[in-house]
Amino acid sequence: MIRADQYNYDVALSFAGEQRRYVKKIYNALNKKGLKVFYDESPEVQAAHLGKRFTEIAQRIYGETADFVVLFVSREYIAKQWPYLEAAYVLDRMRAELFQGNNVLIGKFDDVDLPGFPREIMYAKLTLTNAATFANTIASAVACRRTVDQDSILALFGRENFQGAITSLTNSLDAGVRYEDQVFVLYCRACARSRAAEQNGGYDRELPLAVNDVLACLELVRSERPHYVSKLSDFANRDDDLLALRTALPEQMRAALGVKEINLRPTKTAHLNIGGSGGGCVDPGTSVVTTGGLKPIMDLTLSTPVCCYDRSAKPPVRTTTITHLRVNEGEPRFELNRAITVSSTQPLYERTREWIYPQDLRIGMEVLREDGSFEPISEMRYRGLGKVMVLGVSDRSHTFIANGYVCHNITK
Repeated sequence: MIRADQYNYDVALSFAGEQRRYVKKIYNALNKKGLKVFYDESPEVQAAHLGKRFTEIAQRIYGETADFVVLFVSREYIAKQWPYLEAAYVLDRMRAELFQGNNVLIGKFDDVDLPGFPREIMYAKLTLTNAATFANTIASAVACRRTVDQDSILALFGRENFQGAITSLTNSLDAGVRYEDQVFVLYCRACARSRAAEQNGGYDRELPLAVNDVLACLELVRSERPHYVSKLSDFANRDDDLLALRTALPEQMRAALGVKEINLRPTKTAHLNIGGSGGGCVDPGTSVVTTGGLKPIMDLTLSTPVCCYDRSAKPPVRTTTITHLRVNEGEPRFELNRAITVSSTQPLYERTREWIYPQDLRIGMEVLREDGSFEPISEMRYRGLGKVMVLGVSDRSHTFIANGYVCHNITK
């Protein structure tokens, strides 16, 4: 899993000086979104790296300690020494990772090729894209990178349109992609086929093909980077996107993955985890239902009686006591329906999937409100890293009510 403490920066920006005006707008926008950005003229970077050798800084930042890298390619970029060196460190990093390229985003000011990078790699045309729009793209890509099982990537193919995802992924393979992309595409297509069978009941058609994708993916990794095989096998045995496949064809999957036991637990174990501590984590300004009415969570104490929600009880709302209350810094946060901001590890109750992490929600899914109704998710926004309050209660339901939503205070 990807943890926030693995990286010094959320995003590192690599560019030529001629494009500084545009890139500075990107830096300001990402900074406002709560992302920690490596931008050479930022006060934080100046304070941290002033007086250090550039080559040492560049290799560490672009090659290792920035979670995500954005390359702003232009004629000046490929002609200058320092940007070219930064790109070389990024390329080395791409070659060393399992799913290569999903930590890199390229924007182009000119129609030029970046030496060493595959020509088919996706990029944005910055002459047609303003800085605010591209900053939003970067923030979304960072969130997608941190979704370790690539749920967000599948969603981008068509908002749960898994057949559309299968078609798109197949077209990519037919067009011919490099080894690194082929591994990634095969794995995603296996996930899409497993989800399509789960969604539409096409088990006989989709699942045997999904097994073939898993086998082909593992074979590619085995031939090129054998030390990653066990990692990928373990991952595929936990990934909830392949649960339908493991459940319907356990023996085939056991043989394909080379594992003693197939994981059939219907819980999400390969999920977004970028520093989230677990527990009931909400924005400090969130109002919690207490016996004395609504109170901001930051004003609660261990002696404050709060209300919990138990769907199996009548009435479902009762009083409970607070067992722990603390502040966590640097937590990834999601804003839902412009009504509540929660951490990535804050489970909410969804009508059909029950307790679910925010990053697994999709537009149209319905979450439980304190009056027993279910509210459709109409809008979701990744808010970056920030401060949250962690709340635990003693009641067996382990729930509390925040901004009208029923929240679980223990991770799944």
